[in-house]
Amino acid sequence: PQPGTRPATGAATETALAAAMAMARPAGFAAPLGGGVGAAGAGAAGGPALAAALAEQQAASEAAKAKALRRIYVGSLHYALKETDVLGVFAAFGNVVEVTMPMEPTGRSKGFCFVEYDSPASATQALETMNGFELAGRSIKVGRPDGYQQAAAQHASSAPAGPPTPLALHVPTGLPTG
Repeated sequence: PQPGTRPATGAATETALAAAMAMARPAGFAAPLGGGVGAAGAGAAGGPALAAALAEQQAASEAAKAKALRRIYVGSLHYALKETDVLGVFAAFGNVVEVTMPMEPTGRSKGFCFVEYDSPASATQALETMNGFELAGRSIKVGRPDGYQQAAAQHASSAPAGPPTPLALHVPTGLPTG
């Protein structure tokens, strides 16, 4: 290629490049003249490829948030316990989608796991009931994994607003009058 030109590439590559450049552009900076890169030009707003990429990214983010609301951390487990043992106990609170238990190279449990339910309500009920429960001679700790606080806050902010909560009004007595 000559100086100041790029080698020829396919339309898909050009569109992906335009989308990447649009996402990297700081706020307040205009798109390049001509509306994009190459003959395919993604347009000032990034075009359909950018919209599809953003929609895919948003869907993945929403899926991750939903998963965080359905997962719990279970710690201080006896090292001899297996995933099936944990599943047998935690299935009492709802449909368990997955139990993930990291193992040592020796095949022994690392002493913690993650339980994912099909609903946030089941996860919450298991957490509230099982935290401090004695399992295989050990008092287990049940909590939320990292990322839960952010997912819960974002879920709450996107939930439809219900009726306003009534406020309690306290009127002091014994104040001087007039």
